[in-house]
Amino acid sequence: MQQAAQAHNVCHITQIEVNMVLTSSFPATLLNRILGNSFYSPNASYFDGINDIVSNLSLTGTPATPTGQTFSMWFKPDVQDQITGIFQFKPTGLSDPSSYSAFSLQMNAVGGSGVQYSATSYNNTPVAIWDDFQQSAFYPFSVWHHILVSMNVSTQTGYLYVNDNLEVTGSLSALSLTTAGMADDCYVGGAFNFASFFTLAPGAFSDVWFDSSYINLSVTANRRKFITADKRPVFLGSNGQLPTGSQPTIYLKNPFNTFGTNFGTCGNFTISGALTASSPPTIAGQP
Repeated sequence: MQQAAQAHNVCHITQIEVNMVLTSSFPATLLNRILGNSFYSPNASYFDGINDIVSNLSLTGTPATPTGQTFSMWFKPDVQDQITGIFQFKPTGLSDPSSYSAFSLQMNAVGGSGVQYSATSYNNTPVAIWDDFQQSAFYPFSVWHHILVSMNVSTQTGYLYVNDNLEVTGSLSALSLTTAGMADDCYVGGAFNFASFFTLAPGAFSDVWFDSSYINLSVTANRRKFITADKRPVFLGSNGQLPTGSQPTIYLKNPFNTFGTNFGTCGNFTISGALTASSPPTIAGQP
């Protein structure tokens, strides 16, 4: 009887500890160990590059004075040597975001399939801050890549990591982010580029996470909030709260049929086309 009671108490304590971890900002790798999971396996959705896109044309809840931008996503492109839009904020009705505050992420045709993160400042005379801030090295298609980028408003600096490798870092010439320029339209799976035409991305998407804040990615522990040391996906929390301690602006984590459900703060997205299921990312650089 005493042994049974002790066993019950041990199990009860373990459950309490698990619940505490689930509501805290513990590192996801520790969380997975406590839950007995070897690896976190996120959902993944396939976009056909023809009709499929996810959009929110009436964003809500973005801060008026963001401290920066941090973006994390797993992406498996189907093509190379082709410009494909991946993610973008832009003002409503504006086909060319180079006129206003906007930013986009795309695979660029320069040197193969380079990752390009672009932005412009909102004022009467647009000033490019990260236009062509890109890594032009070749990235193979049909394998998963983890893209992680963050930029700081106060210091006007930023980092772009692909598969946990630092690809680009530098200063931003004139960074001034406001709700007026970023809180209107948002696209996942496509983007207007700076030549004023729209491109869709054929490939698979997983765990799309964006927050209107800066994270110093040069600190290894901060990158481990998004990708493990062996380049695997990290559990970001039920509402994407683990990297910063609070809900991000956008967190799309659901299966393909409800991929538009946003677990962030700015409202749900609409699915256009017919997304399908994809095999999840396991290790960056692998199918």
